[in-house]
Amino acid sequence: MKNIKLTDEILISYIKEGGEKRELAISTLYRQLYSSLKAYLIIQGCPSYQAEECLQDTFIKVIRKIDQFRGDSSLNTWVHSIMQNTWRDHLRNAYESKRSDFDAHKYEQIEEDFWLRPDAIVESDGLRNCVYEGLQTFQKQEAEHMSWILRLVNGASIAELAQDAGRSVGAMREYLSQCRKKLRPFIHHCLSFLEP
Repeated sequence: MKNIKLTDEILISYIKEGGEKRELAISTLYRQLYSSLKAYLIIQGCPSYQAEECLQDTFIKVIRKIDQFRGDSSLNTWVHSIMQNTWRDHLRNAYESKRSDFDAHKYEQIEEDFWLRPDAIVESDGLRNCVYEGLQTFQKQEAEHMSWILRLVNGASIAELAQDAGRSVGAMREYLSQCRKKLRPFIHHCLSFLEP
């Protein structure tokens, strides 16, 4: 099995099959997508510890919903959309939980809410500002590369991007890899915000 190139079709069939093949497929997807999914969550303001929980929930949903995958997009794009919905669910649940627990006479308790903790805001804002500044600088210097990255992050499939660019899927994949390599120096220093 180690010499087989795990295409979307193979990954999907392995997930459906279960057992060791499912474990292989999920661990492969996890390794492929972990960095980009976590970066998206962090940029959205998700605390690092909660991003891990959201990613775990995402991959559980991938297993449960694999029969709903229609192939309209790449498997990576589909997983990305599940992660976005999972993050929205986390936000909605946190909001509903805090809303139902609200007691006007216990205003002090609100300060304990992790959304309003000053250290969480500073940590999140520090990371967000660092990434934002890096992206702004990259945008000024590499506007075309940034536009392709943004389209990819917002859920466009590589096939869609390839068609728009008039390139083959393989050539587009390589071009996006080069775009990411060009972006990395602009935001790599922001990783220090994720260290404990």
